[in-house]
Amino acid sequence: MVVALPLFIMLSSILNIGEIGARLFEAASTWVRHLPGGLGVATIAACAVFAAITGSSTATVATIGLIAIPEMFKRNYDRSLVYGTVAIGGVLGPLIPPSVFMILIGAITGDSVGKLFMAGMLPGILLAIIFAAYIVVHSVRSKTLVKIERASWKERRESARKVFFGFLAPVVVLGGIYSGIFTPTEAAGVGVVYSLVICAVIYRTLSFKRLLHIIFEGAKLNAAIAFIVTGALVFSQVVTMLQIPEKLCAYLAALPVSPMVILFLVLAFILVLGH
Repeated sequence: MVVALPLFIMLSSILNIGEIGARLFEAASTWVRHLPGGLGVATIAACAVFAAITGSSTATVATIGLIAIPEMFKRNYDRSLVYGTVAIGGVLGPLIPPSVFMILIGAITGDSVGKLFMAGMLPGILLAIIFAAYIVVHSVRSKTLVKIERASWKERRESARKVFFGFLAPVVVLGGIYSGIFTPTEAAGVGVVYSLVICAVIYRTLSFKRLLHIIFEGAKLNAAIAFIVTGALVFSQVVTMLQIPEKLCAYLAALPVSPMVILFLVLAFILVLGH
């Protein structure tokens, strides 16, 4: 299962350097740019699709933000809305499968990665819709509402044609997993091969120099994550040997408070750790 992790990271590097993210944002903007805060909505849509291909929040923010931020500033979007939109778009990376974090959790805890992927799909889509709706409402209420002309149907068809094979990547990866054709590890390998083919043969955005850059970036990120996984596995073994979970559960069960109070205390503790 851990083998899937470097493959998905390599997949995100290929699509990032192969300019698939730029095509996704361009296609999304032609469909929704006329809405209030349309480029922000396009950013969320592009982040959701890119997250569904790579599963990496870092790659999602770096790829989509590089194109979306200058475009929104060019249209005089509010600075806080611009940076906030790209930041929350990155949140979709760990949630929408195939998520690198879900693979890590599955490798450490032994849970089924396929089930984790299925559990994250609906919340990820709902979160993307909520983000987009908030951007529209915020833009309508804002005094600096930015309006952009509606794209023609010809532009929309052309943008859809350009991004079709890139948009097909999550269908290949996730469709293969959910249909049972691939395991998550096999799906990662198929995704890498598919992305190399469309970037090198169809879009012609992949040169030998860029391929070396992809290998270097992927190796650097994989090395960093390998240390995290190793540390987490060692830590979990030590915690299990010391029977810390059992002792903590026994202590909490003996407290003279209701289970709901304990639940809220745990959530508050997690919230503090998150900051």
